[in-house]
Amino acid sequence: MADYVFSVPVNEQGIEDLEQEVEDSLAIHDYEMSEEEFKGMEKTGLLDKINQECGLNLARGRITQIPLDQADQVLKLLAHTGYENSGLAAALIDAQYFMTWVECVL
Repeated sequence: MADYVFSVPVNEQGIEDLEQEVEDSLAIHDYEMSEEEFKGMEKTGLLDKINQECGLNLARGRITQIPLDQADQVLKLLAHTGYENSGLAAALIDAQYFMTWVECVL
């Protein structure tokens, strides 16, 4: 399993499954990020920038939600950084498509 997981509920069942911590739910799309990628985001200050500009608290050892209304802003911050094709970016795009959010387990 990956070190960091970004989960997107795709419907009401996914929301329920996420709240009840159901593993292997077909109604939740999971995206992964390696330790190396995460360290890179920390080292370059990108994680701090996302937290500051979006009012989030993405940090190692935390579970944080990125709401739908902030997905586009985070995607813009990821653009041209080398993380625009990361698991986080894919999860944000998925959340926009399904009109939900991203739960970040870091």
